[in-house]
Amino acid sequence: KRAKAKPKPAAVKQPKKQQRLLKLIFCLGGGLMIVALLLVIGYFGYEYKYTNLIYPGVAIAGQPVSGLNYTDAAQLIQNYKTTLANAGLQFHYDDLDLTIPTISDGVPLVDIQVDKTVQAAFAIGRSPDAVSNATGKLNALLTGTNLPLIYDLASESITDQLAATFDSVTEPYVDAILVLDGNDVTVQPHQDGKIFVWDDVMADVETKISQLSSVDMQLALTSVAAP
Repeated sequence: KRAKAKPKPAAVKQPKKQQRLLKLIFCLGGGLMIVALLLVIGYFGYEYKYTNLIYPGVAIAGQPVSGLNYTDAAQLIQNYKTTLANAGLQFHYDDLDLTIPTISDGVPLVDIQVDKTVQAAFAIGRSPDAVSNATGKLNALLTGTNLPLIYDLASESITDQLAATFDSVTEPYVDAILVLDGNDVTVQPHQDGKIFVWDDVMADVETKISQLSSVDMQLALTSVAAP
């Protein structure tokens, strides 16, 4: 006689709450995997798009350069350099005018470093360090990264030319003195002076250049009290 097969144990039904929890976990896990996959695809797509372009949010001297290649970004800075060279640095006071060239006797008085400036813009988000790399991209994207124009300024030479032209209209201060006229003694009061503060003028010149603006300035005398 054949042995009778043992009856299979009845399947244990999981509680409905546990089944719902498992479904929720599977759904969340699947959703997270899809999100992660989309992020990976988006990241590599983002990197591919900006392979030879400046990352979003980057500006040079307030001028947006994101999405530009090296040639276009360099041309933007070169255009300003050419414009400044053509116009020179212009200064005025009453009927006196002075235009200082950006290059004098073969020596640059204003030397804008086009390549160094653009290279600094391209370096944002391309650091060898992974953390700095990611931080640079996020900062530029979220809050913007404004890089300064890199240039050299021959401040002393420019100041010398300004003084040679405009110091003739300045008035030095005069101390109070006693004036003897026979037996009479009078006091000649002090007189305040009027000068150009060339350090302040040069600071204004640097501000204009750093903003890619023309340098066309109306000078003003500053009162200097006698000690």
